[in-house]
Amino acid sequence: MASALSALSKRKTLIIIVIVVLIALLVGGFFVVRMLQHQQAVALGLTAAADEAPAKPVAPRRPAGQNPYFLPLDMFTANLSDKDRERFGQIGVTLEIAGKEAEPIVKSYIPIFRSRILMLLSSKSSTELLTLEGKNALAAEILAMTRSEAGKENGPKIYAVLFSNFVVQ
Repeated sequence: MASALSALSKRKTLIIIVIVVLIALLVGGFFVVRMLQHQQAVALGLTAAADEAPAKPVAPRRPAGQNPYFLPLDMFTANLSDKDRERFGQIGVTLEIAGKEAEPIVKSYIPIFRSRILMLLSSKSSTELLTLEGKNALAAEILAMTRSEAGKENGPKIYAVLFSNFVVQ
């Protein structure tokens, strides 16, 4: 009887150790993911690293007194990169541009924008896009991409990327 209690006690101890190790792994994994997300946000310039001052916005802004001018793009729908389920994202993108005079130049790049935005959207997972940080990061990536293309002629013409629709299913 004593050996049966001893075996039962050893089994309970082993189960408790396994549970503690699993909890430690989950907590450690959570902190690693959060650290990687923070590093990605720092790399994109969305937040400042702990040892540096907050980044000053280098993006051109609409000049004071100038009315905003918006160029809506067609709706974007793409399969997301989720591994566990088939999901898709649908976003409506509107560009704030430098005015009516910039519209023909920016419009000439729309096929490039559409292709790159679709590829960018399909590289994201639903968990990334469901957070405010994920939406802001996507907008920042689209803005950087559109500026790098349209800004080649006579400087940047795109001030902001705005979402008019955002659905993840």
